[in-house]
Amino acid sequence: MLMTMPSASQRFLLPNSLVILLAVFSRSIFAGDEVYELGPESQRQEGVPRGEVKEHTWRSQVFEGTIRRYWTYVPTQYDASKPAALMVFQDGHAYIGEDGQFRAPVVFDNLIHRGEMPVTIGIFIDPGHKKDELPPKAGWRPRPENRSFEYDTLSDQYARFLIDEILPEVAKTLKFSDDPDQRAICGISSGGICAWTVAWERPDAFRKVLSHVGSFTNIRGGHVYPALIRKTPPKPIRVFLQGGEADLDNPHGHWPLANLQMAAALRFAKYDCAFVYGEGKHSGKHGGVILADSLRWLWREKETIVAPGAKLERLAEEFKFTEGPTSDAEGDVYFTDQPNDRILKWSTDGKLSTFLQPAGRSNGLYFDRHGQLIACADEKNELWSIGPDGKSEVLVRNFGGKLLNGPNDLWIDPHGGIYFTDPFYKRPYWKRGPKEQDGECVYYRSADGKTVTRVAEGFQRPNGIVGNVRDRLLYVADIGAKKTYVYSRRADGTLTNRRLFCEMGSDGMTIDQLGNVYLTGHGVTVFRPDGQKIENIAVPEGWTANVCFGGKDRRTLFITAMDSLYSIRTIVRHGSR
Repeated sequence: MLMTMPSASQRFLLPNSLVILLAVFSRSIFAGDEVYELGPESQRQEGVPRGEVKEHTWRSQVFEGTIRRYWTYVPTQYDASKPAALMVFQDGHAYIGEDGQFRAPVVFDNLIHRGEMPVTIGIFIDPGHKKDELPPKAGWRPRPENRSFEYDTLSDQYARFLIDEILPEVAKTLKFSDDPDQRAICGISSGGICAWTVAWERPDAFRKVLSHVGSFTNIRGGHVYPALIRKTPPKPIRVFLQGGEADLDNPHGHWPLANLQMAAALRFAKYDCAFVYGEGKHSGKHGGVILADSLRWLWREKETIVAPGAKLERLAEEFKFTEGPTSDAEGDVYFTDQPNDRILKWSTDGKLSTFLQPAGRSNGLYFDRHGQLIACADEKNELWSIGPDGKSEVLVRNFGGKLLNGPNDLWIDPHGGIYFTDPFYKRPYWKRGPKEQDGECVYYRSADGKTVTRVAEGFQRPNGIVGNVRDRLLYVADIGAKKTYVYSRRADGTLTNRRLFCEMGSDGMTIDQLGNVYLTGHGVTVFRPDGQKIENIAVPEGWTANVCFGGKDRRTLFITAMDSLYSIRTIVRHGSR
């Protein structure tokens, strides 16, 4: 399953584990839907062929006395001699339009063209009206009388409606796969719980589910699903949930909590699940912004974060030792060439420039919420704040002699508090005196800058550090002990509940919107939120120092490795701020 936070778009989860992610590029808590803006994958792109959409009418026998609209989408790449993948959408009118919140045909066209999802036929179905004729205009007004009965009822009736009526009708003219792993189903609100119910009742027909602000509440008993999931042997279903902090709270239930409960139950039962938890209300704005991301994840052929066909690319070389990559609000990546005492900038247009020199022998870097670059300047054991003009201010000095080696790597929480590691590299761990060993710890600088507090200790050599915003977690790598630990973060910045995350240390770390954690050393090793390894991205150099997401869409992974800077495209995005 998935999970994390930042930027205007999202939060996610990951395969066989579950983590709640915050929106990529989000702003303040309960900011609402205004933080979500559609990106280029939801816009028509030059050179991308346009699929064909047709409208149809259907009178149902399973839901007797109802009439409804549905639409079919057929991509240009469809070959009638080969069965295509299939995806069904409830409340089809909400997904089919090219000027709405989802714009599914546009997203399908772009992803299929780039090979990021299979050639897929879409069926977009509206709920039934209990009338002789359809209203003149598709939509929720007038509300279809049969919608709640069809979508919120916990039974196999809607699955039978699809399997016995709609799919055979579409199959008269279009060829699609009968492999349930090549069939997905999606919906918003009551349509979201409906999508889950179809797969739950008939995993022999549908095994991929996408739910937007799903109504897993007590409208018609849907609140029981978390308990059923926990007590029932797992079914072969891959599911992506999207929810929002500002969703509904009414007599039927509390939508944010209901989706959190679903995600937790799926994690407990070890489903292949992703959960993106944003700031939005009961609408499709957030789900529409991350539709391309969710489809890439849902249709991936194997458990990987690397984009289809992506290759590792060396962007620049001939440095002395690269470290500390981080990205600004535009996606430009800043990193250090520490022996040469400089901070460099790799811009989104592919240009390399020197941002600051000298730079206090800066190591780890991270941008705060005000656009200031915070740097671990270990020349004088200081923490710097650097403005866009390169002017610096010292935030933390070697106070009271406590910082033995100075800040090495850092992460900034949503309120502006700074966590940083203080490893001692001057002598091996086993040759140090008591005072030197006492310096191996993690510090926290409060958002107001008034206090710097030791919040974790007992390491051989703490180094990489990163936080998960939504779950209030902090990961700290002990590179000396070859272990990484995870802590729970309290509101005052202190840490509690230390536990082992994985048997690997790390020089640097990052996290994606699914909650996957990235550790460096020999290549980049990616772990699920539950600590299980997903994959290793090999890098030619013998050592990778650090890693971050950057680029305009935050889907490019940047890697600092000895004397080089590398990048590789992924199916995920940055997800911690």
